[in-house]
Amino acid sequence: MLVPAILAAAAVTALYLAPFGPTMLDLGVYRAGARALIDGADVYKVVGPGGLPFTYPVFAAVVFVPFAVVPPVVAKLAITLLSLCALFVLCYLTLREVLPRAERVVLLRWSLPAALVASVAYPVLGTLLYGQVNLVLAGMVLIDVLVVRGRARGVLVGLATGIKLTPGLFVVYYLATGQWRAARNAALTAGATLAVGLLVAPGPTWAFLTGYMLDPGRTGDVAFNGNQSILAMTARLLGDTHPPKALTWLVAAVVVLAAMVAARRLHARGQELAAVCAVAAAALLASPVSWTHHWVWCVPATGVLAAWAYRGGPWRVTPWRWCVIGAAALVLWIGPMQFTPADGLPAVMADAYGLLALVFLGWAALQARRAPDVTGR
Repeated sequence: MLVPAILAAAAVTALYLAPFGPTMLDLGVYRAGARALIDGADVYKVVGPGGLPFTYPVFAAVVFVPFAVVPPVVAKLAITLLSLCALFVLCYLTLREVLPRAERVVLLRWSLPAALVASVAYPVLGTLLYGQVNLVLAGMVLIDVLVVRGRARGVLVGLATGIKLTPGLFVVYYLATGQWRAARNAALTAGATLAVGLLVAPGPTWAFLTGYMLDPGRTGDVAFNGNQSILAMTARLLGDTHPPKALTWLVAAVVVLAAMVAARRLHARGQELAAVCAVAAAALLASPVSWTHHWVWCVPATGVLAAWAYRGGPWRVTPWRWCVIGAAALVLWIGPMQFTPADGLPAVMADAYGLLALVFLGWAALQARRAPDVTGR
């Protein structure tokens, strides 16, 4: 099984690099921002492919410089390989957490086929087609939380936050779970990335902190179906592209607080992967813009739910659990919002990922109450 999986992965990479392959629009935006930085221009004034602006912190432009100084095909190869490696890491760590008694060779053997299945999930496929960094950032966070120990823990979360703000919620997770050193390291590292931005481009960095960061509309139409955040769901529900800020902030705050309470309890009960997925779901919901390709956390979340269904007993005992997993996976892998028209959508279709995230957080809260505390708290 391993050899066919490797050959399939090589074929996928070749297809992505072929002349008829994807244009990787977002990778083009990353390259445009990095090129502006190299040329001494304002990274937020340049326009990338498709007329899209650069929307990440300046530190991200620094990280993307190597992609800007090589030919486009090399940049495509690099981001594709990085993303596929990150997807493999996500699958390996997920299997390691849900199958703690399995030998490493078994986990490695099954991780590549699992990654190939995951690669056709709508969020993962979108990340690969656009040349996005979502898989890499998720991999950094999962490695930091599940693998890194000692003094270096928290650094990867801080770096991920410096590239894209959403992983910053994991700094709060470290605080909520009493992991003080990791929280400090993450905060200091994120601060260092900000300092780098101020050093190389003080004006644009300040403009980002005081303006661009607070303007979700700069990334596109927030009410577009592809946005699955609380802000977008509220906008579609009210029929207003600018829903009351107080309402959306309040709902987001409640969701984040509930997720942190559940994550703290899950962490105390030894269910670290479930805790991480709960925080990721809350981060995606609370972020003003969460495009469908941001939801790559569906991969470890599906693993968590599959382990829950398996622990319930064989199929004949708890068929409803497997039906729930199957239905959720089908929605996540297909992405029904891509098939719906722009207007007059059933809310359950337009908000599929957001609603599933809320259901997952409810499930996580129930699991946190039922599971035994392994820390003695």
